[in-house]
Amino acid sequence: MLHDVWKRVFKYPRFGITRKCDPPSPKLAHSLLWLVTLLLGVLSYGEVMANTITTPLRTFQGHTSSVMSVAFAPDGNSILSGSGDGTLKLWNTNTGEIIRTFQGHTVNVYSVAFAPDGNTALSGSNDNTLKLWNVKTGEVIRTFQGHKY
Repeated sequence: MLHDVWKRVFKYPRFGITRKCDPPSPKLAHSLLWLVTLLLGVLSYGEVMANTITTPLRTFQGHTSSVMSVAFAPDGNSILSGSGDGTLKLWNTNTGEIIRTFQGHTVNVYSVAFAPDGNTALSGSNDNTLKLWNVKTGEVIRTFQGHKY
């Protein structure tokens, strides 16, 4: 069944797939279908239907440049964002308020991620560094250098 669903879902050009796409292993196919269902909406006999969201649940404002990356904390109560203004911001998911601003990068922050325990976060910047942060205090625990581009 999953094999047939995979073939049906990925035969349509509207998904941007123009070459033959063989289905993955059954276990991976099941995980991918679950993810597609979660992200895009309803999965019914191989047809993916996207739900249309017309009103945002919450808008987070506070960066002075484009937001480049976001990550939910493992507990879902906060969100971390990285921006072109060189900062990271920790947001309260429920209220949209800024909990803390992390400063330390000198240019764009392109990537942010939480550790599984939610106590630390890692950011990657165009200043060629990675920074490990204490989420509770906003302080840099360690700076990793070595990238040139």
